[in-house]
Amino acid sequence: MFALSTAIVALAASVAAAPHVARDESISASASASASASASISSLSGTSFDNWGGFSSLNGFDSFYGSDNFCGNNNQQTILSQTVVCQSESITVIQQQMAILLEFAKRVVTTEICEVEVQTIVWTQVVSSFSSFSDDIRHVSGRSIGYDSSIAAHISGLVDSSDNIITTDFGFQGLDIGENTVVASGSNWDSSSSQISVQQALLASQSSSIASSSSFTSSASLGHSSSFGGFGGLGGSSGDFDVGSL
Repeated sequence: MFALSTAIVALAASVAAAPHVARDESISASASASASASASISSLSGTSFDNWGGFSSLNGFDSFYGSDNFCGNNNQQTILSQTVVCQSESITVIQQQMAILLEFAKRVVTTEICEVEVQTIVWTQVVSSFSSFSDDIRHVSGRSIGYDSSIAAHISGLVDSSDNIITTDFGFQGLDIGENTVVASGSNWDSSSSQISVQQALLASQSSSIASSSSFTSSASLGHSSSFGGFGGLGGSSGDFDVGSL
């Protein structure tokens, strides 16, 4: 596991240290490939999931975020003047809080959706939303880094006093997310250095994710049961490395 992580970091370092001449020689080919990829992406169109596959449980799916806005990437933000300052807390407590949110999300998906196809679509939407926020955190999306205070306030209404999931309509659509955005101050972001340090943090965490996944795959191939629940991580592909800007 350590060797895999070290090899990936070494690869990133070698890319970063490559002579500028070599990069210049390949710039034409890279630009051509990039243009081709951009053209392919721009030609993509969103899929309508209303009653997709004949599943009536997907009726109205598209209306939540709107067509061609699968995970809310195109939502507009309205920044509130509300003042919130981030305060560093125990990393263990933060990990516990995130684990609670993740396990509750799994509970909703597995107990309120009976079709595995629908579970897959809904979970992919959730994962895409988290990946989108990852771009915000790394200052690459152009969006403000914050949360919708109105939507977040509904967390207290997810279960009743008997720990039953509340299934009443909360009265909002996905397109409403961002209309009451609160941006916390106190971040250590430095425009002159943080882009590199954040890329390094991303690479280190992704290499650890790959090492963990590799270990899990090896165990599974030997017939061991998995201790991992759910449908994958709350983020982008574990193989999505962006080492070119390091």
